Amino acid sequence: AVLMQELAVSRSVKRAVQFIETGEYSMTQISYMVGINDPRYFSKCFKQKMGMTPTEYRDKGMNKINCQKIHEFIKTDIFVVLYKADKQLIAK
Repeated sequence: AVLMQELAVSRSVKRAVQFIETGEYSMTQISYMVGINDPRYFSKCFKQKMGMTPTEYRDKGMNKINCQKIHEFIKTDIFVVLYKADKQLIAK
């Protein structure tokens, strides 16, 4: 159950990055759009995965190099979650 929650949070953060990069939505709107109904919890999850709050991410005006690094991090993070889940299933 914990691994599924980690995967759901990773997916939400990944979608949030895409919405933030459009510059069209507030952080509260994005929180609800990615399925997290508590903007403070959304910010906490985002910071845990990305190392900065969603607002800090937006305010940095992410250039292409930083975006590529963060997108690679997201891919790796999802891979690690899936690997942990697979490993637990095999161990059972």
